[in-house]
Amino acid sequence: MPQTITKPKHEYIAHTDSKKRIVVRSSPPHGYYIVREYSDGHVVFTPCEVTPSKKIKEGTLQQIERSIANLKAGKVSEPVNVSNALKLFR
Repeated sequence: MPQTITKPKHEYIAHTDSKKRIVVRSSPPHGYYIVREYSDGHVVFTPCEVTPSKKIKEGTLQQIERSIANLKAGKVSEPVNVSNALKLFR
């Protein structure tokens, strides 16, 4: 099977900033990349999509909706005094 060689779309010199970050210019609309660093010094960024590992259960979502409705309706408890609890942890 013959190998295909792809030419780079952009080529430029980048430098790291004071926090050791590199800015990717004209990056595609991907927010996340898999970064592979090789022992010879080259780095490969592969765009990827991050998906949630677990869905929130339906009962949990319903409870959140009820809690928000109560908050908007003003059905809230009195402020909780946590000073005694804080004394236990100090």
